[in-house]
Amino acid sequence: MVKKPIKVKRYFPLEFQLSKRQWDTYRLKEGIFNDLEEPKPPCLPLIRKIVKRIYEIKGHDLFAKNPLRAGKLNAAGLINEIFRHIIILYENTTNPEALKKTLDYSSKKIKSPETLEAFISHFPPYDIIRNGRAEKEYLQNETDSTPNRELAALEIILLDLANKNKAIAGYSEFFDDKELSGKSPYIKTLKVFKEFLDKQPGFGKNNRPILDFLMEPIQASEDSLEGQLKYIKDNWSEFIPEDILNRILTALDVLKEEEKEGWLGKGPNLVMRFKDLSDYPEYAKYTHSPEYEHFSEDKNWMSKVVIIAKSTYVWLDQLSKKYSRPINKIDLIPDEELDRLADWGFTGLWLIGIWERSPASQKI
Repeated sequence: MVKKPIKVKRYFPLEFQLSKRQWDTYRLKEGIFNDLEEPKPPCLPLIRKIVKRIYEIKGHDLFAKNPLRAGKLNAAGLINEIFRHIIILYENTTNPEALKKTLDYSSKKIKSPETLEAFISHFPPYDIIRNGRAEKEYLQNETDSTPNRELAALEIILLDLANKNKAIAGYSEFFDDKELSGKSPYIKTLKVFKEFLDKQPGFGKNNRPILDFLMEPIQASEDSLEGQLKYIKDNWSEFIPEDILNRILTALDVLKEEEKEGWLGKGPNLVMRFKDLSDYPEYAKYTHSPEYEHFSEDKNWMSKVVIIAKSTYVWLDQLSKKYSRPINKIDLIPDEELDRLADWGFTGLWLIGIWERSPASQKI
């Protein structure tokens, strides 16, 4: 199975659904998507800004029992991106023009164009948000040689999957389809989509209908995004590009960090005092010695730096395996790796373990 990344322009800038109501209510174009450029994944800094904005507008009390977490939104968006990748892979390798055929079939059964227009109105693509294009104009055009009608149909399928995912039920504000259901034949459209796709060639090891295949992670771990990502990593790796597999590991780490209990607060700051050392002659001479502080001078950059620490030898070994060539010196680290850290929001790099190694350490 081809594992190359499939280049598709993202419908939503951060992969998880954003409704027109949310763009307006949380003023996402102000201070978050200022330049309206398409963000590069992973987008945790931007997602954290959105969470902060929601807290500012709605108030912290509303989320006292169920905090809104950037890591969960990031994981939900990543799962959305993986589902989209699988559908496009299915088209490219198993069922050419599957989305076009699905739309052709549904148009004979119901007024599917009404659903597409209503969907675009309630969940506008980033292209409309950025360029202010009319909804009907968008549906009549293409994006990277793919008809936008097909892209909208794909996103309707992903919206339905999000609404079926109990693990993100607390975040339903982002993908709630009740209003869309009331103003269009959305539910009927989904039924016709499934009716058609269930009769098409299957996908995966067990050759399951594509919509059933996409439900596997959700059914395997109904209440846990962590469990769903682990299922994808363990069972779908042959279909997923290396870059996305690496981002799954990052997303899992972020989820784990966010679940740590922080309510106990920080512990006391203990200052070492050299008193009553008479039983330790080697230290007794310091008992009454003055203690002079030797602090480094504060610089302006110190309070602003966002630093990531890397165990140098481990990192170089990982990079050597990733690029299939020896990377055993710092000056051999590829620029794209440093660019990736910068894109993630880090402004400083702490390389751990750079010193002259002892013979014993070299043997280890």
